[in-house]
Amino acid sequence: MQAEALKDEVVELTMRPATSKPGMILNRDLMHREGYLLLGKGQVLTASVIEQLMRLESGENQNLTLYIRQGAL
Repeated sequence: MQAEALKDEVVELTMRPATSKPGMILNRDLMHREGYLLLGKGQVLTASVIEQLMRLESGENQNLTLYIRQGAL
């Protein structure tokens, strides 16, 4: 995990779906490599959503990066 911050902005963590946990909140939209929206900013991750993202990564051989709002762990 990596933390990024700018003054007076929310700190976010970057991680892959396999390391995320239910209850975490996306800090940015999650886009598919073909340009369509997978999950919107503010989406709360559930176990089911995390499993679907891991299957997408595996099935399409695509690494997804989640930007998680710090404090939403």
